[in-house]
Amino acid sequence: MQVVARDRNGLFPGLRKEDFTLLDDGKPREVAVFSVQNRTKVPPMPALPAGVVLNRMDREGVTPGSATVLLMDQRNTPRLRQAYAIQQIDKFVAKHRDGERVGIYVFTRKGVLAVPDLTSDGELLKRSVRNLKPVEPETSKDPCDFAGFGVDGSRECVAALLRARASETKEMFLGIARHLANIPGRKSIVWVTAGFPLLSRTFDFTPDMKAVVRALNDADTAVYAVDARGLDSGHGVHQPGSEVMDLVASGTGGSVFLNSNDLDGAIRVAVEDGDIVYTLGFYPPEDSKDGQEHTLKVRVDRQGVSLRYRESYSTEESGGASLEHPASEQLLADSLDATQIQIAAKVVRDSSHIEAYQLRVSVNLHDVQFERKGETWVGGLTLSFKVEGSQTFRSVTRLLDVPVSQFAALIEKGVLIETPVPRLKPGDVLRIVVQDQSTGAAGSLRLPVVAE
Repeated sequence: MQVVARDRNGLFPGLRKEDFTLLDDGKPREVAVFSVQNRTKVPPMPALPAGVVLNRMDREGVTPGSATVLLMDQRNTPRLRQAYAIQQIDKFVAKHRDGERVGIYVFTRKGVLAVPDLTSDGELLKRSVRNLKPVEPETSKDPCDFAGFGVDGSRECVAALLRARASETKEMFLGIARHLANIPGRKSIVWVTAGFPLLSRTFDFTPDMKAVVRALNDADTAVYAVDARGLDSGHGVHQPGSEVMDLVASGTGGSVFLNSNDLDGAIRVAVEDGDIVYTLGFYPPEDSKDGQEHTLKVRVDRQGVSLRYRESYSTEESGGASLEHPASEQLLADSLDATQIQIAAKVVRDSSHIEAYQLRVSVNLHDVQFERKGETWVGGLTLSFKVEGSQTFRSVTRLLDVPVSQFAALIEKGVLIETPVPRLKPGDVLRIVVQDQSTGAAGSLRLPVVAE
């Protein structure tokens, strides 16, 4: 688990393993793993061969040591408040620090879009913010007029709209978690939003948001929820919708910023938290592998120092990942690439037919789950793909049944999946997904087809 320590002067450096006490369901656990991460750049990966696309996040040649996503939530924020939030994001970006990896994501009815994805290019970030425009959270196709959060008075109508927003928000966060999963270091999402009600007599979105917390924790990603409405004395400190912000932020080791006009300052705190991060690891007892949620508490032997960290964890009885198992259709529709499994892909002409191509996908098996059965290790992968814009997709499965004596070599080598793709032409873009059949973990990318 990742821990951020602060006192009244800012981030608190120099803590040691023995300064921390870790409690699992109230019981002390030995800190078996301890490290300190400073915001650094990891050496670049080797260049890829011509025509090969890899779902990695180092498009500038450097893998980030930490990363921050500024998430402008236009789905849950009235248009008037969006304009103010965009001004504050612009103010933050104007003071962008060299080497700081920041992405700007926009969440609308059409899903989440990176504009741009993680980059250290300050000028690109500034141009991108200037292109952001407020939009209505709802459209005329909705079951009632909810533009600007004005409703028609129908309780059923309002409940239906809130359910849609909660469901779309959940899927948005799960997609971002899949996207950020294999980026090293601490990841932060600055969620600029007005939120939505968490529960009432007719609905309870707590289970959905707890699923979001589990997914983000699995991806080592903290959420900093910033209320886009700023200072509003008419509602006091806790404005409507703040409960969902608090649940997601506190559960992932982030923080909530409410009732303040200093949105720029709140964003800066979230980004700076990645400068010094303490990593604590422990071995949970066997009886904790029960699929239940277990509470975590961390204390530090320093007066005046406060900590931010995830508040719980869960272990599945089957050993599977706690992320939900998305369908192939959902993964193919995601606007962001999933990075839970590293894949590389290439298409080559099929010499047997002038209009046919062969798709070759290389899969890194380090993040694929295998089960031992006697003297073999068994796993399974599903490769799904389609041409973007098409309504249909194809899937092929690859079962892996490997003798124990060959398993280590296979993990290091990876596996290559090949399949023909008929009626493909230069200019097409293939959407490709590889999914672990056991855990649901996935890797995905977009592969342009270029003329040879």
